[in-house]
This record gives sequence, structure tokens and C-alpha cells, in this order.
Amino acid sequence: MLKVLVLISVVSLCAGQVWLASFNALDTNKDQSVSQAEFDVAIVSVDTNGDGKVPEAEWMSAWRGITAGNHNQAVTDKAGKNIFDYNDKNKDGVLSIAELKGMYSVIDTNGDGKSTTTEFAHAWQDSHRPITG
Repeated sequence: MLKVLVLISVVSLCAGQVWLASFNALDTNKDQSVSQAEFDVAIVSVDTNGDGKVPEAEWMSAWRGITAGNHNQAVTDKAGKNIFDYNDKNKDGVLSIAELKGMYSVIDTNGDGKSTTTEFAHAWQDSHRPITG
């Protein structure tokens, strides 16, 4: 159990700058929160070929672009895979635009339409937890 807790702490610390850079990139109006509209614009851009579908390879390519520079990319890649799998609600191996936009509820935990840095940081940490167990 101690090993798992240490790993969670290390992953969280290593990913610290990555989650903050991601938050700042999403917060386009710089009001210290990410709205559904800001999130939707960014998340839909993950669909690089514009076909309305994001297969795992397309998702992971975008994920690696966001998380580049994390010194433990293998762990961060597993978190990206966890996020993909969790949000692929119908388990067809593809994220639809609706599934992508639905990810917002994960970062806006209190449902007020604004994801703060605290909410975003918790969501980021939670995305890493399943890979440690």
C-alpha cells in the first residue's frame, strides 16, 4: 500500500507542470476557470481529420502533444489511455464528439459551468490513480 501511495505522489508531482500548462491552454480568456465552451473548442480540435470520430491513436497523439516534457511519459501515457477508455462509453474504440464534450463533467466537479484550477488538478490526479492499483 505504501508503494502505491508513493507512486501516486510521484506521479502527481511529476505531472504538476503538465496539468497547469494544460489548464492554462484551455483557459483562453484567462479568467482562471475553464468554461464548457472553452473546453469544447479545444477538445473537438483533437479530431484532427474532422470526421467526428477520435480513435485511440488520434487521441493518444493529441495526449502526447499536451503532456510532452513529462519526465515519466510512460505513466502519463497510461493516464491518457485510462481517460480514453473511461470516456468511450459505448466501448467501440472511438470517441464521438458527444463523448469528447462529455469529458467536461469530469473537470467541472461541482457542475457550476466553471472548472477551477482546484477541480482541474483533482481530475488530473484522478486520471492517474487507476494505473497505480
